[in-house]
Amino acid sequence: MEEDGRHLAYGELDRLVTTGATALAARGVGHGTVVGLTTTTLVDTVVAVLATLARGAVFLPLDLGLPADRVEYMTQKADCRLVIGEKTVDGVGLITPTQLAAPAEDAAAQDGASTTATGPDDGVYIMFTSGSTGRPKGVLMHNGPLRNLTEWQLDALDMDERTRFLQYAPLGFDVSFQEIFSTLCGGGTLVVLAEEQRRDMPALLRLLDEERVQRVCLPYVALQQLAETSQALGLVPRHLKALLSSGEQLRVTDEIRRLCAEVPGIILENQYGPTESHVVTSHTMTGDPAAFPAMPPIGTAIDGSRALVLDARLRPVPAGVKGEIHLAGSCLADGYVGLPELTEERFLPHPSGAPGERLYRTGDLGFTLPGGEIVCLGRADSQVKIRGYRVEPSEVELAITGFLGDHPGLTEAAVVARRRRDDESFLAAFLVGRLSDAGRDLLDKQLRSVLPEYMVPSYYQVVDALPLTPSGKRDDAALRRAPLAASTAHDVTPPRDAYEHTLAEIVRDHLQLSELGADFERTTDIDLGVRAEDLIALPYADQPAHLLARAQRAGALDENDGPDFVDRLLGLYRANRTALDRYRPATGHHGPLLLLSAADSGADGSAVPAEASRGWQHWSTTGLVVRTVPGDHYSVLHTDHLDRLANRLRSHTLTGASR
Repeated sequence: MEEDGRHLAYGELDRLVTTGATALAARGVGHGTVVGLTTTTLVDTVVAVLATLARGAVFLPLDLGLPADRVEYMTQKADCRLVIGEKTVDGVGLITPTQLAAPAEDAAAQDGASTTATGPDDGVYIMFTSGSTGRPKGVLMHNGPLRNLTEWQLDALDMDERTRFLQYAPLGFDVSFQEIFSTLCGGGTLVVLAEEQRRDMPALLRLLDEERVQRVCLPYVALQQLAETSQALGLVPRHLKALLSSGEQLRVTDEIRRLCAEVPGIILENQYGPTESHVVTSHTMTGDPAAFPAMPPIGTAIDGSRALVLDARLRPVPAGVKGEIHLAGSCLADGYVGLPELTEERFLPHPSGAPGERLYRTGDLGFTLPGGEIVCLGRADSQVKIRGYRVEPSEVELAITGFLGDHPGLTEAAVVARRRRDDESFLAAFLVGRLSDAGRDLLDKQLRSVLPEYMVPSYYQVVDALPLTPSGKRDDAALRRAPLAASTAHDVTPPRDAYEHTLAEIVRDHLQLSELGADFERTTDIDLGVRAEDLIALPYADQPAHLLARAQRAGALDENDGPDFVDRLLGLYRANRTALDRYRPATGHHGPLLLLSAADSGADGSAVPAEASRGWQHWSTTGLVVRTVPGDHYSVLHTDHLDRLANRLRSHTLTGASR
């Protein structure tokens, strides 16, 4: 493994794992014990995982950034009694990575008490996903399916000791197992990125190139951002041999095609599989990227697994006919921890399989192509992926309902998933009754105390009543079509010229808002009445020809400076997701954003309150300050590429107000 300048060879890894397994044995960890992981570095994490498995135990990834009650529920449900990390959970024992790496005082204990034999039915990990009951559900995956997956991937991707694979996914995503174990079992090198690099696409691109990474697995949204940033900055990961995508529906855009074209011989692979099975199918694209399909199929089943499209009576449907995707073979998880009824509901006896064989109902709809490949059409229920995480909107609804007593003006809530123009999903909450801006902020704060950040709605819209179907059921389809209004609690002034009007219209259309507050009162302020997480969803290249045509028709830009200015301005918003993400959770505000140019504050940041600048070491005239309204929460956007892009913006011959 290579992490932060440290190179850990296999011999040293083996020694650390043996030492760690001995330390766990001394603390009573054995076959079937559940061990939580809160480690922060990859070396510590991999050592902890391997030491846990060496004891025949099960590892449970824990994200201490989640609400404490949620983490505590997960440890209790999984019967976790020990955590490896720097911080523990209430009621659970702790062993630190330093203690795990300390040699045993008794040499005999070091030699004889480290490993325990395991079989294909022994558990490996428990991973929690969103649950429709209002509580997350834990999936127990055992050894057999994971060994089968690893063997398939080593062969399919031709992985060996020369392989350099980027470890991108957080440990709470099952993809992390695939990255780690396929690399180590092949004798390759696992390249580690820092947490802040995961959403910093320029830094990620540089890492891929400088560290000669050959294989990387990214969800579609991250892959699209990588491709956009690659084109914006002219950075190409020249050593890549395989781009893998999983976790959500892959869409092959022009930007992704251009990125693939820049790296001759690269393959693009679409992988499919829920947490209950890990990867089950794959579809590989090679050759001319111009021929890659815009919506690739999920492909055919990997060795040892089967993917079937069945009707409601579990009968195969003909090619081209829609049905529900079911999974079978050596890929299925054991079931849901402590939820036998839900396990029986989703893991069914296989009607035409061998005795004891099971089927897993995915809830995904699809159809089979004549050649046998499967096309996924989306969910049969309301489950959705938000930034790669599975989310049940009903869990969010139940959380809102739990706080209705603090909001006497509200009587009912509905949460639905919607899509932006770039196909990113987000949650919108429709609240029946009355709710002030202060009440909305309070509700948002309350939800953040019990839900992960990605499950908190992006919009709260107050309505008189929820729409109903002719049969009297709630009409979620109507809610997904309903126009959304931005919050404009503060006084606003309309755009003053064609450029400001065009920018406001672009943002409004992209975010699907029926109205948009815009405050251009100060020369360098652009206040669009949207939240940070909405602004960062702006695409770098969302139909650039269309945007340019609109800008030119409005008379804001001429044919010479228009293309570059529009693309670069939108690129600033999209390429700075990392800084905005770092800033967003601390504020808890849904107020509009105010973008101030650094030229308005001076090189020393004197116009920014001292408490706001604290913690930001590098302030320059090429930075941007982001502030919520209301509130005094600032964040300085300052990354390497921002200097270059900001200078390009300044060079354009626009009016002072537009600049």
